[in-house]
Amino acid sequence: VRPRPEICAPVPPAARGRQRGLVQRYWLDHLGYAYDGGPGRVEARAWGAEAALGYTGATASGWGTVSLGLRLTDTTLAPDDPGAGARGSQFAGHLQLEGEREWVPGWRLGAIASVTTRRDEYWLRLRSMHRTGSAWSPGVEFVAGGNSETRSRAIGLVLAFRPTGRSWSVVLK
Repeated sequence: VRPRPEICAPVPPAARGRQRGLVQRYWLDHLGYAYDGGPGRVEARAWGAEAALGYTGATASGWGTVSLGLRLTDTTLAPDDPGAGARGSQFAGHLQLEGEREWVPGWRLGAIASVTTRRDEYWLRLRSMHRTGSAWSPGVEFVAGGNSETRSRAIGLVLAFRPTGRSWSVVLK
């Protein structure tokens, strides 16, 4: 299996600037991959959406959040592979832990770990970013994911843009 992440757009919790509190989290993603299945080479495209409620806590050096929610995934296979557990639309419960902490001055280490109730699905991201003093932060990340049928890993470069005093950011990877 060769995953090719294409879109991954989390909306950060609004309460990260506070010490602690309830938050909402929304996530959209798109994933493409290929594998050799029963009908031969199968190309897969999957869209996902999540909505969750959680609790967050923050300090001067970092933050952490735990959230529970629902996830909808819709996977299209070409050609269709009737034996694939990931095909079609599926709902699942979702648990996610995430956080970020400054580990040395100017460097932040972040992590996300999530599991769903569908097919033992998991996703993990470790990311180290360097704040350059401007709104730009370069870094590196490791991503791993999988389920009862497949597993994948990737490592790559990341560039984040977050204007000072704003609660939004854009991340290219």
